[in-house]
Amino acid sequence: VNTNNFLVSYWWAVLLAFAGLFMVFKAFTRSPEGRKAWDFFTWRIPLYSLIIRYRFYAQFARTLGTLVENGVTLLRSLELLEDVAGNEYVRGRMIEVRKAVVDGATLSVALSEQNIFPELFVDMMAVGEQTGKFGSTMQLIADVYERELDKQIKIVSTLIPPLVMFVIAAIV
Repeated sequence: VNTNNFLVSYWWAVLLAFAGLFMVFKAFTRSPEGRKAWDFFTWRIPLYSLIIRYRFYAQFARTLGTLVENGVTLLRSLELLEDVAGNEYVRGRMIEVRKAVVDGATLSVALSEQNIFPELFVDMMAVGEQTGKFGSTMQLIADVYERELDKQIKIVSTLIPPLVMFVIAAIV
């Protein structure tokens, strides 16, 4: 009852507070350090981060496989892929991967050192590097993670209705 009275009396203050928080958040994420911190946070959020990660893994593998199959060098492909994530935290890690490959490491070793790709992804990539079928292996990896992405989306979409009902019940 007190919360209701407060909201009825001071709805404008609550609205201003939300607007102020939103503006602070936008200012924070405009700075490079703030953007990287926010992207690191979103990379770790349960359930939501799995969707982001699987989408990135599938997109990375599909794009890398396509580029390599069409004759683009590995280093140039990695340079092009730095922006695929749309995530500054991952982009920084991908820059380190490219530097390690320039220094002579294999791509699978460089990726495993950065801890942004799952072990299965890196192991499958290593097999593709060793067999000489890197492009087709990357396409296979993309298929695997696209299926995983579909599973995660189904899981999250089945959790949304009970969550909405819980929030509505809490508000009521």
